[in-house]
Amino acid sequence: MRFQYSLVPATIVVIISAMYFVGCNSSKPEVSPKNAPAVSAPKSELQILELGEQARKNLNLVVKPARVTDYWRTITIPGVVADRPGVSDRGVTSPAVGVVTEIHAFAGDTVRPGQLLVTLRLFSEYLQATQTQLFKATEEAKLVQQQIDRLSDVASSGAVSGARIIELRNDVQRQLTIIQAARQELLNRGLSPGQIETVATGAFVSTIEVVAPQPLADTTVLQGLVASNTQQPSYQQQRDIAYELQSLNVELGQTVQAGDLLANLANHQLLYIVGHAFKREAGLLEQAAQSKTPLSIEFAEDSA
Repeated sequence: MRFQYSLVPATIVVIISAMYFVGCNSSKPEVSPKNAPAVSAPKSELQILELGEQARKNLNLVVKPARVTDYWRTITIPGVVADRPGVSDRGVTSPAVGVVTEIHAFAGDTVRPGQLLVTLRLFSEYLQATQTQLFKATEEAKLVQQQIDRLSDVASSGAVSGARIIELRNDVQRQLTIIQAARQELLNRGLSPGQIETVATGAFVSTIEVVAPQPLADTTVLQGLVASNTQQPSYQQQRDIAYELQSLNVELGQTVQAGDLLANLANHQLLYIVGHAFKREAGLLEQAAQSKTPLSIEFAEDSA
């Protein structure tokens, strides 16, 4: 019995203790983040710095009222430097069949228009035949003209019919036509006017000198570099054009055919800058082109 009675107070104490702890926990509800009171940030005081007239002068400040105005919008377009097609690079070809006997300029050299590049010894039968035709026609024209001069006085007296004089004059005209055609053909083959005159006298040309070509008259490389768009480059400026011998494609003793490439010349005094823009920038580029807006170019690998 004592044992049972002794257990009753202990059981009551345990129950009361449990109820106490449960009551304590229920009296303090948990605070969720949603129910947490908002913590107000510290208010920053508005600070105003007042500058006097002397302070503004020391800082070089210019104070003006705000107003609506236009401003420049700048876009960056990547680009590369490119040759001008058909203008920057020029090829020099052989005018006739021949053998390279002398080379006067090499890769990397700077040459002017008319400067000697290569000397060829001619093997062209067509060119030799053209020189022979020019010489024969020249001599034939002289002989016929001498006959006309000799028979003119006789024809005036009636000893020679006028039809004979007309026939001789027509023969002279035919020879002059042959001479003109032969001269033009020799010019196209690279012979100089002085060499053609020697051919007409019977001294045939056995070698031909290939020179750097003259600048293009309608697309000079100096166009666009003048101060005003309305000005044109002077004759002296066009003569100052220089070529760079990029590559030499022949060697001494090499046989070349008519039209074979002898050398490549380059003129990089005026080049293109090709930019690659996005489609959304097309409208801005169109406006810049119509208003002739100047462009600013920065080279990534070079200094200013």
